[in-house]
Amino acid sequence: MRVESHAGNGEVAIHTTIFTADYVSRAENLAALCYEEERMHVPILPQMISIPDLSAYAAEQRGVVAIAGDTLLGFLCWEKPRKPFFGDCLGAWTPVHAHGAIGENRREIYDYLYQHMAEMHVKERIMTHAVTFYAHHADGIDIFFNNGFGMRCIDAIRTTEGIGSKRSDGVSLRHAEIGDASAIAEMNNALVDHLNKSPLFMAYYGHFSPEDILHGMSEGKYQYMVALRGDRLVSYLRLQETGENFAADDARVWNISGAYTITSERGSGVSTALLDWTLLHLRDEGYSLCGVDYESINPTARRFWQKYFTPYTYSLVRRIDERIRS
Repeated sequence: MRVESHAGNGEVAIHTTIFTADYVSRAENLAALCYEEERMHVPILPQMISIPDLSAYAAEQRGVVAIAGDTLLGFLCWEKPRKPFFGDCLGAWTPVHAHGAIGENRREIYDYLYQHMAEMHVKERIMTHAVTFYAHHADGIDIFFNNGFGMRCIDAIRTTEGIGSKRSDGVSLRHAEIGDASAIAEMNNALVDHLNKSPLFMAYYGHFSPEDILHGMSEGKYQYMVALRGDRLVSYLRLQETGENFAADDARVWNISGAYTITSERGSGVSTALLDWTLLHLRDEGYSLCGVDYESINPTARRFWQKYFTPYTYSLVRRIDERIRS
């Protein structure tokens, strides 16, 4: 497939074609410029770090480019399709580093890119399309909204300086211990139940056992910070080194990947006190930044995290009506 604009008044036509090795270097340079553009709005993001290698997308023809003459105007690549993906269908995701467009005519460029990608996807029965954008790339986000996408996930970041929260009387804060695994599993399962309910309707079916929690702790994959009122565990934060994008994987960043506070403690200040204590702990360990990812469709999480963290990516999703196959 080829999507082509109709130029006039001496303008050069834009057309799209498959992403190949010829475009990899230029695409990586464009991706780096897009990252630096976001850093102008969120300057605490790590200073220039390497853009992940894009050559695998070219080797497997998982991408399209928009060009005018010999000039690369934009590109749009995607990960290997998988199923299930936000439903019982095949889906593909475009990470934030795997697309970009020059600032001039960005809306039009992304329109052409998505038209080409979407046709390729639907021919392969990839019916869920997901794209992560930098939060301040308004033109790109807006054109994908126009193309039927809605927001689903957010990545946000802040420094590890404390937020000045006062600890409630009777509350203690510490690293999780082996004996906390049952209480953490119980709260984690309450979180799973919450994610299944309105307005999220996220199809999480499995619950966690204490052994699952201990396995993650013993392997070093997760650290848990907990708050106790008296001797009862009432809140936890789960941390890990890796995040949902290349910036979150920077050595200066640790990431919050799970959190829960029991219902009776919400509004008591326990969650904020635990966050404050965790941030100061990370700072003392030499980490300057803390990231978090959460669902925009989770009002409880959204309201809490956006008090203290600055969003820098939004993930958008579109589901194509499967009946189009016939």
